[in-house]
This record gives sequence, C-alpha cells and structure tokens, in this order.
Amino acid sequence: MSYGSSADPLTPSCAAQSLGDAPSGRLYNPPKLMKCNTTLVATVSGGRGSRSPDAIMQYYIANTQQTYNLKLLITLMANIRYATINDLSAIVRIYNTSIPSRMATADLEPVSVSSRRGWFEFHSPNKRPIWVIEVDNVVAGWLSFQAFYGRSAYDGTAEISIYIASEYHRQGLAKQLLAKAIKYSPNLGLQNLLAFIFGHNHPSLNLFEQFGFQTWGKLPKVALMDGVEYDLVIMGLRVE
Repeated sequence: MSYGSSADPLTPSCAAQSLGDAPSGRLYNPPKLMKCNTTLVATVSGGRGSRSPDAIMQYYIANTQQTYNLKLLITLMANIRYATINDLSAIVRIYNTSIPSRMATADLEPVSVSSRRGWFEFHSPNKRPIWVIEVDNVVAGWLSFQAFYGRSAYDGTAEISIYIASEYHRQGLAKQLLAKAIKYSPNLGLQNLLAFIFGHNHPSLNLFEQFGFQTWGKLPKVALMDGVEYDLVIMGLRVE
C-alpha cells in the first residue's frame, strides 16, 4: 500500500488506484477497487457518526443507488492510524469481548481501562506502536507491537497481536493491519515478527499462514481454561 507524508506514515496516499498495489508474495493483494474517492467516503459516512457494517451498506445503496460488496466497501473506508490514549477504552472493550470465546487470549476475566494504561504507555509510535483501524470514524480493531522477552539482544524481534470487534469480523480488517505491519516493520528496526496463537484458533493460524508466517514452536497444553488444556503455537516471519 502506498503511504502518505512522512509526518503520518500510516495514511494511505490517495494517488493509489487500489488497495492492492503492494508487492506480490507475502503481502495481501485485495481486489482492485475504485480509485481513491474522498467524496464517496464522505457521502457514506455522512458526517453523522458511526454506523454498523450493515447500516453503512444500506446508507451507501440509498444515497448512490449502487450495490457494492460490503467487504470491499469496508476495506475502502478503513483507516489505520496511531492509537492515542483516547482510544484506550475502545481497545479494552474490543479485547474484553474476545475473552469469552477462549480463542484469542489467556485472560479469563475482563480487564479494566486503568489496568491497561501502563501497557499502553509502554508503547511508542517510533518503536513499538499500537495502531487502530477505523471504519466510519469508529475503532473497529487494533494491532500492537510488543517487545519480545525484554532483553536488548531481542530488539529486532517483536510480538504482534490483532483484535477486531466482533461486528467487523470477516471484513478483511485483520488482513489490512497485518499487511501494513509486515511492510512497516523495517521502519521499526525489526527483522522478526512473532505471533502467539492458541492451537485451536484455526482462523488466526490460517490468517498468519497466508502472510508467510511459519510455525517456529509449539508449547503443548500450557493454557488451562475452563478445565481444558490448550496448546500455544509460536508463529514467526522474517521481515528484513
């Protein structure tokens, strides 16, 4: 994906004619969309606050008299930016909604915003950022780069985590975040990306495999949740 000014390296350039202009191979190449059209996005958003994915589609159809694939429309409208402290409540809400599934995190109870403030402040845009992905001005998901093991010899390696709000699952947002993370990692001085994924979380394992991640390790039965033991898979990708 093309990037905007150096002041905001996460902002896509409107000169890009599609979201699929990344190199072939590991990076995601979604179908070509219409050329960058800020008027269209403004029309869909309408300046009236947030809407659910279904509501976005209905608003688009009503105002443009065109039908469009919802996933591609959400992709067109999505915006990735650095997280701010004002996003922390949305980040925590999305994280907490993932806990009951026992698929994405080893936390068994919801966490509070105050308990995650130190975690948030430990991150920095220039080294270990947190990004949010917005749709219609609503935070629909987030990605974090986390220091690995806390020793200086591992500074070139980071763990990444991705969480998407349930109402935006299967809309391609995780792919956008992961593709950008892979491409942007060298700017953070990274040579390796890691993801720690439960062995029964097949959607996440498949997602990372699509981007070239391989199994670098497996910790059998290390997580106990609701009386059931689960494996933890370490996925890795060399990005230099």
